[in-house]
Amino acid sequence: MNHNDCQHEHGDCRTKSVERDAAEDAMEGMVNGWFRAMRAIVVPFINEITVGQLGVVENVIPWGAVVDSGVENIGRAVRQSLKMGADAGTVKLNLRTAFNVASPQAERWATEYVGNRIQLIANETKDAVRGFVERGIHEGRHPYAVARDLKKHGIGLNVRQGEALEKYRLKLEKEGGRSAGRIDDMVKSEYNRKERYRTKTIARTESAAAYAEGELEAYNESEVVDVEFFYNHDTPECPICLPLHKKVTPISKSHGIIPVHPNCRCDWLPVVE
Repeated sequence: MNHNDCQHEHGDCRTKSVERDAAEDAMEGMVNGWFRAMRAIVVPFINEITVGQLGVVENVIPWGAVVDSGVENIGRAVRQSLKMGADAGTVKLNLRTAFNVASPQAERWATEYVGNRIQLIANETKDAVRGFVERGIHEGRHPYAVARDLKKHGIGLNVRQGEALEKYRLKLEKEGGRSAGRIDDMVKSEYNRKERYRTKTIARTESAAAYAEGELEAYNESEVVDVEFFYNHDTPECPICLPLHKKVTPISKSHGIIPVHPNCRCDWLPVVE
């Protein structure tokens, strides 16, 4: 399952935690930085995409540079969330030791996780750009019009969001009674909303994964054998996570379970005899 493609934009499992909020804020800042860098990389090639063949979406845009930028930006935030989670885990164990985020095991996890997730997010973005161009050409729009709109509100969304935005634009045009400028403003506003949602979802989900992994690493170093799934009760009932509340799992089999879904902020507690 792709954690970042939640179908329910208002359903999540949030906890009121200063540390978790700080981890998310740091991650969100890095995601925003990455998306700005992504636009700077992609925009210069957009005219070539729309006047040429669709295959140049893969062949012309330097997506490798997009991935490298993501690894650089998101990698720092993931390591910070990993450290915060580990520190929280030591507190839950009433320990005063500090987790070494530079340990070979932690670094190996962070490097592999960041590489995989950034590649996935970049691929989603690339697919959305390709879909944007394909729809524009299929509708018979002039290539320069497609390029103009792609620059304004076609970069940074995933495929589902891009398709929804296009349906919104067509709906506004079909309704009539609005100038082209007004429609453009409304589409831009909806694009901004969707991009903010995607940014926050990525930040919350990826920071949650690193935070949970940090907790597990701290527990593992303290020779904890089992962990208990803790569902956050401060939010509306989550049908996915609530059944897992208080479920005990061997720590060796708990890696990668949290986040259970996009925006999940559930937690691991150590089972201590």
